[in-house]
Amino acid sequence: LFDNVVTFRRDDAVIELPTFDMGLSGDIYFEFKTTSEKTMIIIHSQGSNGDFIKVSLINGNHIQFEYDSGKGPQGVTVETAYRLDDDTWHSVLVEKNRKEAMVVIDGARKGHVKETRGPVRPMILDSGLFVGATRDFSDGYVGCMRALVLNGVIVDLVGEATKYPWGLYGVGVGCQGKCASNPCMNGGMCREGYDHFDCDCRWKPLKGP
Repeated sequence: LFDNVVTFRRDDAVIELPTFDMGLSGDIYFEFKTTSEKTMIIIHSQGSNGDFIKVSLINGNHIQFEYDSGKGPQGVTVETAYRLDDDTWHSVLVEKNRKEAMVVIDGARKGHVKETRGPVRPMILDSGLFVGATRDFSDGYVGCMRALVLNGVIVDLVGEATKYPWGLYGVGVGCQGKCASNPCMNGGMCREGYDHFDCDCRWKPLKGP
């Protein structure tokens, strides 16, 4: 499970999975590692009737789950007291059922919102499940992902990234960033960006990019 790792190197790269059956109850689990502070959409799917789900990382320390199942847009946001863009692995569990929606970060930090009054109908999503960006290939996630589980079923991310002989645009196998090739010269410290790198040359006799 934890060896099945891919890296999203471009913010418009996606892995498109089959339609996700959220129905009356569904759950999504994944682990991620990133250094980006910007708001990024990690998972997105929608239906032609206006239903949708969206999981986002906001400002490097919030996970937000937004959805609509016929009662208008709703959501739950969980803020952490520590950074989620610190280039270490973090886990996210998102679940929605008849009574509530919830987000659990790193198995401990939890937020939930109760279902509003009125009849509950199944959520109908008829697009694919887009992992890594929106279905419009925008506002995407840059970093590593592993252990994606949908309704208890493990997703073969590596298999999805390598199913075409020419590979999948912007998605690489494993979790290897731009700093792996030691690109910084003259003792500069490499700061990982996954779609780029920066060299920290403070306290060095030389300067430059």
